[in-house]
Amino acid sequence: LIEGLLEAGKLRAGARVLYSGSETTRSVWLFSGLQPFVDVSLADIEGCLTKASTRLTLGVAARRRMNLYSASKIIGGLWISQLAKERPEIYFVTVSPGGTFGTDVYRTMPKPIPFVMGLSVTKTAMTWLGAGHSLDVGAKRYVEAVSAASFPERFPSGSVVGGGSWMGTSGALVEQSSFSSVYTDTAMQEEAARVVRAAMLQ
Repeated sequence: LIEGLLEAGKLRAGARVLYSGSETTRSVWLFSGLQPFVDVSLADIEGCLTKASTRLTLGVAARRRMNLYSASKIIGGLWISQLAKERPEIYFVTVSPGGTFGTDVYRTMPKPIPFVMGLSVTKTAMTWLGAGHSLDVGAKRYVEAVSAASFPERFPSGSVVGGGSWMGTSGALVEQSSFSSVYTDTAMQEEAARVVRAAMLQ
């Protein structure tokens, strides 16, 4: 959609494009046990677009799902960063809403995750630990990214932004490259854009 809008001239100078990212693209302490692997190399990008790595998943469905999700978010963020370099007149940013309660994101996860995440005690504990927050807090991240005049000053075009805690996904927004150098890798940005565009033609 974004590539098509750009090609058609529907996104012009001064526009802002926001991609929904995730803190699952880096190691988060509270995902321990579910998060087997978040390291995508240059050679992995093309393969990850169609099939997630099974490295360290140990045959556990939830870990396989997390691998697939993480890889998709890494590739998407890299592609958005490449677009920012190619189209400097447009503001591009990847922003994670964080672990947001009040959506059905956990409904299709492997069991017993839907049950556990539906418990009020789980939500209370995860909020207290900084692993998640309300829908309002998650939505506010997006609203600020697309409307606040100061947002592009804080986070230049091409930034990948999310929570600042190594423990969870809440808290003040920070550039995620402070946790993972993958987002500053220009070769990976170019490769992500290449494979995304190649997939569009299939």
